[in-house]
Amino acid sequence: MKNEELFQRIKKLVSIERKIGLEVLDCLFEIDQRRAYAELKYDGLYTYCVKELGFSDSQAYQRIQAMRALKEIPELKPLIESGSLSVSTVSKVQTHLRQEKKSGTICDCSAAPAINSRRYKFLVSKTDRGPFRFDFLSLI
Repeated sequence: MKNEELFQRIKKLVSIERKIGLEVLDCLFEIDQRRAYAELKYDGLYTYCVKELGFSDSQAYQRIQAMRALKEIPELKPLIESGSLSVSTVSKVQTHLRQEKKSGTICDCSAAPAINSRRYKFLVSKTDRGPFRFDFLSLI
């Protein structure tokens, strides 16, 4: 196989991997909604992901957090599919949302470049190592 073919192949595989990753998040959402993990005697989605699917603790946590963020902000889905955002970055969005809801604090950074969803505003900045950094700014 020539290098050119190898490069094309890896790009195609990465694209497929992103799509499959989103399908995994969609399936996890359905399993969580139905509480289907209880049928297999698991007490929650996290335990199901670790014990049944073989995810590490951090993989399970990140996927569950990303799934919840996508439920709340569906505008993030195409950003994951395009590679602009990673699952780990989107899981941090959910962490910010959860902390904001808990504390009730809102950061006002209206002049920063941002993505606006229906209810939230996020600062988007490019990092040196790849995907964008995605920081919670405020409720809209």
